[in-house]
Amino acid sequence: MLGLDVRVDERPKTSHLLRFRDPETGQDLLTFSEAQEAQIEAQRRQQEVDRDQCEAESRLREAAASRREAESRLREETARRREAERAQREATTARRDAEMEVARLRAEVARLKSGQGGGSGSMS
Repeated sequence: MLGLDVRVDERPKTSHLLRFRDPETGQDLLTFSEAQEAQIEAQRRQQEVDRDQCEAESRLREAAASRREAESRLREETARRREAERAQREATTARRDAEMEVARLRAEVARLKSGQGGGSGSMS
């Protein structure tokens, strides 16, 4: 014995076929053509899942490439900013050195003028 119930399927599309039913679950077993259709549908769904997974992986690769490009641009910008800060520090140091040199030269000119003024007055 198979342990299945047999019943008449009176749905118009099935032309009054006999159907096997699992008495424990109350579910009809699939006919051969229904099983084939179910298999085709399962394959179609699997293909959709595979396609969606492939698209998702492609988007992930694109996102990773974009992230790498952004990180590269950030490193370049950071290097440019550090170079600009270094140049600014050098310019500040050069300006301070120049101001100190100008002050020294002014003091030297003032000293020379005060020394020459006394000497030229006695020469005239």
